[in-house]
Amino acid sequence: MERWKLKAEERISFVQSASGYVLGKNNKLRVQSQLAADAEVLKNIYNLQFQIEALKNHAIEHDIADVFTIVVPVDVNASPELYPEQFNLFDDFPKLTAEMVALSNAYYARWIKNKYITENLSITQALVKNNTEETLFHKCWEEYKAYHQMQRGGPLILILGLKRIHNASEQHLEHLKLKVENLRISELEGENVDVAVSLVNAAHSIFISSSTATQSRIPPEWSKTLIRVFQTTTVPEFNQVFKDEEREARRDADKNGGQPSWPTHEQLTRLATVTYNRIKQSGSWDLPTKKSKGYLNAPAGKGPPSNPDYRCWNCGEPGHRLDACPKPRNQARIDAERVKFRAKRGGKRDGTRRSRKPQAKAAVENTPPSDSSPKKKKKRSKKSKADRALPARDNPESRPQAAPAQAPRPESSAGDLNRLYDPYTVQSILHELL
Repeated sequence: MERWKLKAEERISFVQSASGYVLGKNNKLRVQSQLAADAEVLKNIYNLQFQIEALKNHAIEHDIADVFTIVVPVDVNASPELYPEQFNLFDDFPKLTAEMVALSNAYYARWIKNKYITENLSITQALVKNNTEETLFHKCWEEYKAYHQMQRGGPLILILGLKRIHNASEQHLEHLKLKVENLRISELEGENVDVAVSLVNAAHSIFISSSTATQSRIPPEWSKTLIRVFQTTTVPEFNQVFKDEEREARRDADKNGGQPSWPTHEQLTRLATVTYNRIKQSGSWDLPTKKSKGYLNAPAGKGPPSNPDYRCWNCGEPGHRLDACPKPRNQARIDAERVKFRAKRGGKRDGTRRSRKPQAKAAVENTPPSDSSPKKKKKRSKKSKADRALPARDNPESRPQAAPAQAPRPESSAGDLNRLYDPYTVQSILHELL
C-alpha cells in the first residue's frame, strides 16, 4: 500500500482500521484461570491459535506485518549487520524472548530509514491494545515501560502478552501431550472428527513452534498417539481404518526389521478427515446428539425433536454444543440465540396453558360448617366480629357530617357477607376489627 498517496482523511481512516478491533469483545487475548486452563487446555490452545492467525492476517492485509519479522542484530548500536536467522513472531513466539523482540524493534527504529516502519511500530501497539483484555494489557504495560523508547512497539507488547498466556515450559508441553493421549472422540459432541483434528493440529503447532534447530519438542511417538486417538469413536468402520494402519506399520517392521515407520501427522489427519466425511455422507455417522446447555433441544417429555441437527449457539454449525465449540466465543450471537430459545420455549408454554375461570363465591350458610379445622375457626371468628360491627352503620355519629344521605337498605341475615356495604359501613367494620 502506497500510503504517501493517501490524503489526510484517508490516512486517518487507514490508521483507525489498521489498529482497530479484530477479535470479538468477549474473545480478546486473555489469561485463562488455572482451573479452566487445565480442564480445556486443548480448546484454549486452539482458540489462541485462531486469535494469533486472525491478528496475523489483519496485519498482512493492512501492510503492517513487516515489524513482526523478528531479526537478530549483531550489535544494534554499532552497525546494521544482522545474523541470518529470522523469526515470525506469530508463528515462532514460543521460542522467542522479550529481549529478542526488543532488539528487533530497536533495529527497525534505528537503521531502517523508511518512516512507515516507525509508524507500523506505533500502529501495531494500538492494534495489540485494542485486542487484549484490559487486565492483561495493564500487566504487560508495567513491563513494557521498563524498555527503552526505541525498543517499544506492537511486537514487544504482543510477546509480553503471549508469554503470560502461553506456557512453553517442559512441564506444560508434557501436560499437553497427556491431554492429547487422553482425548476420546466418543466424548465429543456428535463424535465430530473435524473438531478432534482441529484440537490435535493446535497441539502439534505448539510443539513445532516450541522446537529449535537443535531440539525437537514433538513427542517421539506422536503419530502412534494419533492412530490410537482416532480409534476412540463408536463407529467401527472408522476405527478399523486406523487399526489397519497400525497393523500395517507393525507388519512392515516385522518384515523388514527395525522399528515401525508410522505415517506423518499430516497423512493421519487427512485420512481422518476424508474417512469421516465419506462415512458421514453415507449416513452411517448418525449418532445421537447429547443434550447440553447452549443447544436448541426439544423440551423434555416431548419426544424426539423434528430436526436432530442441533446448532451451536456460538458458531451456528451443527454437530457440537456451545461448551465444545472450538471457535472463539461470539457473545453477541450466543445472547441472541439464547433470547430466541427462551422466546420459543415461552411461546410453547403459553400456548398450552389453561385459562382459569374465576370461581363463584360460595354463599355462607347461617349454620357453621362441620369442618373444625383451625383455618375455618379463624374465618368464623372474623365473621362474627364483622357481624357484631354491622350495627355501626346505623350509628350516625360514625359518619362525617358532610356525608350525603344514604338510601335505606333492606335488612338481610347477619351471615350474608356477600352483600354490598357503603364506605362508612366498611370503615366502621375495619375500625372494629382493628
